[in-house]
Amino acid sequence: MTNRMLLIEDNRDMQILMKEIVEINFQVEVAICSSGSESLRMLEGGNFQMVITDYRIHEFAKKNFFENVRNGPLNKIPMIVYSGDRDISLPQSDKLKIVCKPDFVNLIQEIRSFKIFSERAHSDNPFPAGD
Repeated sequence: MTNRMLLIEDNRDMQILMKEIVEINFQVEVAICSSGSESLRMLEGGNFQMVITDYRIHEFAKKNFFENVRNGPLNKIPMIVYSGDRDISLPQSDKLKIVCKPDFVNLIQEIRSFKIFSERAHSDNPFPAGD
């Protein structure tokens, strides 16, 4: 089975950058979508072990999206909310983490903390494990 992560991001430049950073560091296939409705369809039909989502997706009301995901059958999927907003009012848990943009080091550490994906072993890893 291929490890899969869903990236929900509406900025094309961030999609490319985040996909590359994640795939360089972890043995995972990153699927990308840019809208709330598309993400819900993909989550219901796909086999994803983790979700990284931008907090500011224009198409959906943030609270309703997170309530749908957290309170529905998808509540077991770890999620990282990645945003430039520093005042996000979402309850963090063992399955929901918040990372502020553009802190890619913290993003990689939070992905690593879920212990889902194997890390790629190579000498040019920009975010190696460790302190």
